[in-house]
Amino acid sequence: MDKFPQALADFNRAIALQSSQPVFYHGRGRTQQRLGDLKAALADFNLAIEHSLQFTDKIDFQLATVYDYRAEVHRCGGNYLEALEDGDRAITLNPRFADAYFRRGLTYAELGDLKLSMLDYSIAIDINPQHVNSYIQRSWIYFRQKEYQLTKEDCQAVNASKSII
Repeated sequence: MDKFPQALADFNRAIALQSSQPVFYHGRGRTQQRLGDLKAALADFNLAIEHSLQFTDKIDFQLATVYDYRAEVHRCGGNYLEALEDGDRAITLNPRFADAYFRRGLTYAELGDLKLSMLDYSIAIDINPQHVNSYIQRSWIYFRQKEYQLTKEDCQAVNASKSII
């Protein structure tokens, strides 16, 4: 609902009441990220991971999501190696996490490794054939490589997915 200041206040209250709950730090980190405060988001994602790891018997897909979001913060800050490490962690925890492959693909593309970028976009599409952003990014790579038929196929997949949504 884009009520980020209210959400931030609510997460602060929740953390004051139960400071060991990783989900509150995760939520506050996402809110900080949406507000553009990447430093605060990174600190909250670190706390979410720290508190999650205390529950070693319950490492779940939620932790994969936190690593994925932290990878995005690292990527936006130009910390590509950290972004790749967190992307790898997210994928290790949840090998069927299409968004993690997509975001790692963005990082590889920014590093200039279009082969690994393309691989990650393709894996994201294999996992979720409706992953529009992966088709879009992959089509740009195809276009730069003058693979116009493949570019066209990815663009057609994007158009087809819009009619489904």
